[in-house]
Amino acid sequence: MAKEFRLQISTPHKVMLDKQVVGVTMPTANGYIGILPEHAKIVGALMPGYMYITSASGEKQTALVNYGMFTFKENKLVILSDFFEFDKGINENALQAIAQRIEDESKKVQLSERAVHALNSYMKLVSAKAKQKK
Repeated sequence: MAKEFRLQISTPHKVMLDKQVVGVTMPTANGYIGILPEHAKIVGALMPGYMYITSASGEKQTALVNYGMFTFKENKLVILSDFFEFDKGINENALQAIAQRIEDESKKVQLSERAVHALNSYMKLVSAKAKQKK
């Protein structure tokens, strides 16, 4: 059996994921970083981009994340992010659904200028990625 670690991902409104995995690659302030079981303790800033998650069965999942923070210690990776959504294939309908979800969530809380800027940057990233896939 492959060595695993616990991955917990939360947004301000919900725990999005809590499961055992064998690897995570994510965008940070210093570029992409890979986390494997028994990684050294680390705390860092999460940046908008794609996160890659590998389960013990070898299943690979891709997710979209926004600004946040992460910490890894005692074989547990905790990620707090403004936004997390599994990439189910970027297409126009998916972009519209994400934009609607962001708009709905923003009505629940008063967003700072930085958060609005982050969301706009994120949507530009997703839109550019969708255009690349066409």
